[in-house]
Amino acid sequence: MTPVVPDELVMSPVQARLTRQAIELIREDVLRGSISTTELAIQALYALLPSSVRQRVLQELGTPDIEYMRDALDILDGKIIIQE
Repeated sequence: MTPVVPDELVMSPVQARLTRQAIELIREDVLRGSISTTELAIQALYALLPSSVRQRVLQELGTPDIEYMRDALDILDGKIIIQE
């Protein structure tokens, strides 16, 4: 078994799929302007994430300014590692 790097988010295939879907939905809403504050983005992401990974994902995201939310979500997506 390979060691887990702290910045990685190791998930089952189902958790990874659902998390990526949640990230994409929030990213689209931020780009369209439907979500205009960091607080709203985090609340929406919280509601959409699987409960089993919610805390880890939100901790990894942190609280970026809304201007950088899209980039932060892209980085977050890149940290997802699917556990085989």
